[in-house]
Amino acid sequence: MLQNIMSKTEMIKFILRILLVSALCISSVLISLMIAAIVISKTDFKYESLIIVTNLIIAVNSFICSFLISRFHKQNGLICGIYAAVTISLFIVVTAISNNTFKISPILLSKLCAVFIAGAAGGIIGVNTN
Repeated sequence: MLQNIMSKTEMIKFILRILLVSALCISSVLISLMIAAIVISKTDFKYESLIIVTNLIIAVNSFICSFLISRFHKQNGLICGIYAAVTISLFIVVTAISNNTFKISPILLSKLCAVFIAGAAGGIIGVNTN
């Protein structure tokens, strides 16, 4: 159905734009987590604080990415926000699977909830700002 609406060149541009935005979202998460890792390694952090800090970093990045995507797209803010959240969530899950640390736990679920709520909020706010 989508092919009937878009030509092949428009479809390729659309897919490339999605891949670029996904790469930017993942890059922003990685850079933020690297900065946090440097700060955490230089200070004394408790495990409970570490979970909160990583949740905040990932949620803020999800918000910013979805905000920017929806500002650029100028419509369907909730969909754009969920798209950014899915991208970041897939990154989290794939990273956990590749490190053999994947298990469904309250910590993982709290991260995913934070990502989706922040992504949806960022998408909605991004569309509604001038």
